[in-house]
Amino acid sequence: MSKIHNAQDLREILLQPTPGGSWRPFSDRGYYLLLQSIFGATPVPFHIACFLTQFINLALVFSITRRLTGSDGAAFLAPLLWIANSKLLLVMAWCLAYDYALCGMCLLGSFWLFLRWIDTDARRYYVGMWIVFLLGFGVLETNLVFPMLAAAYAWLCARAYFKKTLPLFIPSIAFLAAHMLMIHAPASGPYRMHFTSAMVRTFIRYWAWDFEPVNLTTFTHLPETVGIVGMLLFSGALLTFVAFQAYRRNFVPVFFFCWFVIVLAPALPLRDNIQDVYLALPCIGVAMLGASAFVWAWKRSKLYQSLAVALLLLFLVESVPTDIRGIEWYRERSLRVENLVETVVAKHAENPGKIILLTGIDAPLFYASVNQRAFAAFGVNDVYLAPGSETEISPGDPAVAQFVLPAARMQDAVAHRAVVLQSKDGHVTDVTAQYALPELQQPQAQAMSTRVDAGDPQFQNQLGPEWYAIDQGFRWMPMRATVRLRGPIAKGQKLIVSGYCPALQTAKGPLGLQVSLDDFALRPVEIEKGDAPFSFEFSLPEDARAEITLRLEVERTFSTPADQRTLGLAFGTFEIR
Repeated sequence: MSKIHNAQDLREILLQPTPGGSWRPFSDRGYYLLLQSIFGATPVPFHIACFLTQFINLALVFSITRRLTGSDGAAFLAPLLWIANSKLLLVMAWCLAYDYALCGMCLLGSFWLFLRWIDTDARRYYVGMWIVFLLGFGVLETNLVFPMLAAAYAWLCARAYFKKTLPLFIPSIAFLAAHMLMIHAPASGPYRMHFTSAMVRTFIRYWAWDFEPVNLTTFTHLPETVGIVGMLLFSGALLTFVAFQAYRRNFVPVFFFCWFVIVLAPALPLRDNIQDVYLALPCIGVAMLGASAFVWAWKRSKLYQSLAVALLLLFLVESVPTDIRGIEWYRERSLRVENLVETVVAKHAENPGKIILLTGIDAPLFYASVNQRAFAAFGVNDVYLAPGSETEISPGDPAVAQFVLPAARMQDAVAHRAVVLQSKDGHVTDVTAQYALPELQQPQAQAMSTRVDAGDPQFQNQLGPEWYAIDQGFRWMPMRATVRLRGPIAKGQKLIVSGYCPALQTAKGPLGLQVSLDDFALRPVEIEKGDAPFSFEFSLPEDARAEITLRLEVERTFSTPADQRTLGLAFGTFEIR
């Protein structure tokens, strides 16, 4: 909020894509800006908004299921099966995952209007479908699959409307093309896309995971075999039901299965980034399929009824306790995060200018607070993990190492310019007097971060003096600049650099960028498209030192009447992984 001073600032924050490549002005930007401007940073209004959105989604699932199956029983059961699935835990517990709830409302709302248009042929439903569909592009990238949902249903159950669904593909194709042209796909890491046969294995893994509650053994103490057996039974029963109904020329269950496949499709190329939250919307199709299968079995013999009830009870016995304990876990973690952040902010106010070191931080607390840069939201940037903390959280994880106190700040800490806070048993206490700061007197190169975010002030000490001040999450370099990094800690690690190239730099052709590691020149690269983020991956020499200096040089610079600085490129991150 502090960055918004006028309408132009608001437009830039809402409409500018993030360096990571997402463009979600309604969910990731507008949602937070609106509620924060009214209620401040308190999380309660954000959770209320998520709950209200989910109530709308449940009503839409009810209505769509009743329309497609003609059964009030299936319509009643489908929302219950969906909300009971543990894959919705993160969406309901974490405000940052609200975009999945809102995207669900867009997909369900668009499809409900599509069905109403088929039933009534009323133009208002057709126009409404287009409006909701187009707005969904500002919520989550998954929205682009709606034309496939509409086309699949029309082909299976309303063939006369199939051709009328084809215009819906135009915005999705345009959005996908724009995304590919403007956003450079990462060459490595968890978000690299793998369009290979591995997608089949990823699909099978997601299908199985849809029926296995998250942390079943941890949250319920049921053996892991219960989840595996349940998954096999649910899969066998539902897939048999789909095949049998398709044989009987009832293609509604086939469409429910298609819903799962189509909505999951955007996540399948992410071979190395499998997350339970990616199942939150695909499992709507499984919930509707399960509800219709139960109602069908209930109308058959006692054997079918008994099997259906047994499978339903098994699913609920697995899922409901997992959901309850999972929500409790998230609540307990949020209280720990709140306590840590409030204590750090208070200690910073009492000790302005001092470094704050954190000890006793475990993995759940780290990834929910430190890794999310929670302190920066309150203007507190000099917060680090005490050296050695990375071994207690996740040894070898670069995401942890980048938050450890850098070697360049060691002497500041030794000179009694640090406050040491310890997290233990849910409480955060000041242990500065007991902490052995003199042990830090011998700076170690390995304490330097392997990842530098140029737009984060806490990494200022690893940047050369030639860099300009932070500007909207980036930092501009002139023609030449330097960055210091901790060297590779494992064989085969790569250097990944990312940033933003303005259109002025490519107006005369591709822009050359030379990156050197100490005195060793890495392969030269060219940036062909301006007004877009860029990302490059470099192989590192095997004899790289424990502490390295990157030297960056661009082929040319520019300046504008409004900004007379000599500008080269705006950089985001430098990382060895």
